[in-house]
Amino acid sequence: MAITLSIPFAIASGAGDNAPTVGLVTVVVAGAAAALFGGSRLLVTGPTGGFIVVLASIVQRHGF
Repeated sequence: MAITLSIPFAIASGAGDNAPTVGLVTVVVAGAAAALFGGSRLLVTGPTGGFIVVLASIVQRHGF
């Protein structure tokens, strides 16, 4: 599922004409980094990565 979301995320972030390529390369690099470094409570990848921005603003306004 992360692959299908990587292209729209790249387009929405303004990656330019190469957005589909940038999105796919990013998902491969992020997936490899997640696999190499293992899991932790601070490592967020995949579809939840985009939601972190929303959560961060909510936590900043209202606290934990």
